[in-house]
Amino acid sequence: MKITEFFMRRPTLFWSLMAGIIVAGIICFIQMPKLEDPVVATKQAMVVVVYPGASAHEVELDVALKMEDALRTLPNVKKVKTECHDGQAMFTVEFLMTVALDELEQHFDLLRRKVNDLSASLPQGCYPPVVVDDMMDVYGIFYAFKGEGYTYPELYKYARMIRRELLALPGVKRVNIAGNRDEVINIVLSQEQLSRNGLVPVQIMSALNGASQTVNAGNYETADGERLRIQVSGLITDEADIRDILIQTTDGKTVRLGDIARVERTYAEPQRNGFFVSGKPALAICLAMEEDAIVPDVGKAVDKRLAEVMKQVPAGMETEKIFFQPDKVDEAITSFMWNLVESVAIVILVLIFSMGFRSGVIIGFGLILTIALSFPILLTLGTTLQRISLGAFIVAMGMLVDNAIVVMDGILIDKQRGFGPKTYLYRIGRNTALPLLGATIIAASTFLCIYLCPGSA
Repeated sequence: MKITEFFMRRPTLFWSLMAGIIVAGIICFIQMPKLEDPVVATKQAMVVVVYPGASAHEVELDVALKMEDALRTLPNVKKVKTECHDGQAMFTVEFLMTVALDELEQHFDLLRRKVNDLSASLPQGCYPPVVVDDMMDVYGIFYAFKGEGYTYPELYKYARMIRRELLALPGVKRVNIAGNRDEVINIVLSQEQLSRNGLVPVQIMSALNGASQTVNAGNYETADGERLRIQVSGLITDEADIRDILIQTTDGKTVRLGDIARVERTYAEPQRNGFFVSGKPALAICLAMEEDAIVPDVGKAVDKRLAEVMKQVPAGMETEKIFFQPDKVDEAITSFMWNLVESVAIVILVLIFSMGFRSGVIIGFGLILTIALSFPILLTLGTTLQRISLGAFIVAMGMLVDNAIVVMDGILIDKQRGFGPKTYLYRIGRNTALPLLGATIIAASTFLCIYLCPGSA
C-alpha cells in the first residue's frame, strides 16, 4: 500500500512509468524469438555400422551383440533398438525424457567416445561406426527445387550453391538437400574378352585402384634453391578416363579397359530415395532454424536471399514452396494479438455496462500493462513466443481480470458508502491482499508441477 500511495502523490512519475512499460513491452515483443511450437528435443541418436559381405545373422553375432552391450552402459538410456540387415546394422539409442536439454550434448559426446572405443574390437572389414545425433532438428522451411529437362547432377550442383548462400543467413542452423540420386560408373566385363586376353577381374580392380590414388611425385629443386612440387597429371575425372586405363596382361601385352569392358555412367540401382512434386522428380531443400530465431524474420530473409540466388541459376530451374513455418508462426502470433484485443474489448464493454465506463477502461488498461510488463521478463529469462506460451497468456488474462474486478468492485462499494478517497482507494487493497494472493498462488500451483518436472515436460 505504501507503493500505491507513493505513485498516487506523483502522477507524472506514474504515467511516465506506464509509458515506459508499454514501450518496453512492444520492443521486447518484437525482439523475442518466435516459433510455431516450443523446442522439444528428440533425445535419440543413431549408430550405423557397415559390414560388407556379412549376412544379417553374422552382423547380429559379430557386431550387434557387442555394440548393444556397450551402448547399454551409457547413463540415462531408456532403450536401444537394433536393426540388422545384410551388410549393415543400425542402433537407435533413446535417452530418458528427464535428461535436461543442456545436458543432451554431453550424453552424445559420451556416446561417440563409447562407439570409438568399441570400433577397435569390431570384425576386420567393418567400416568405422557413424554416429548420427542431429535427429532432433526440425526443418521448418521446405522448398522443392526442380527443372524440366535437367538431370539430377545438374540440379544438385545448383542446389548446393543455394545451400551455401542460405547457410550464411543469421538464424539458419542447417540446410539439407534430399531426394538426390547417386550416380555410379558401371564396368560391365565380358567373359569372352577376359579369356581372350588372359585377364581376371582382380587385375582390373587393381588397375582402377592404382589409377585413382593420389601419388606424391616428389619435388624439383632449381638452381636458385627453390623447391617446386611435381604433380602427376591425368587424374580420373569421368568415365572416358576410365575407358583409357591401360591394363597389363600376363603375356606382357597392354590393353585398354574400354576395349574389353563396357563403361557407362548411370544412376545407382535400385533407387533408394526420391522426391517428386506433381509426379515429377525434384530435389528437396530443407532448412532448420536456430532455437532462438525470430522465425518470421528468418523466413523473410530466406525468401529475399533465395530470390536473389535464383537469378544466377539457368533458365527453367525454379523453386516451389512446400511448407513454410514462418507463415504458421505469423498466423499464431496474429491470432494471439487478435485474441488479446478481443478479450480486452470484451472486458471493457462488459464492465462498462456493469461497473461504469471509467472502471472498465481502468481494468482493461491494467490488463494491457500486465502483459506488456511480462514481455521484458520473459525475454530476460530466455522464453520464446509459441503456441504454449501464448496459450499461457490467455489463461493468465482470466486470472488477472478476476483480481482487478474484485479490487475495483470494492473501491466502488466503499465510495458508495461515503468513505473519502484516502479510505476507499486503499481499504479494499488491505482487506483483499491475502485472499487474492492465496487465489493467485493456488492457480499458479496448478501449473507449478509441470515447471518443476525435469526434462522436456
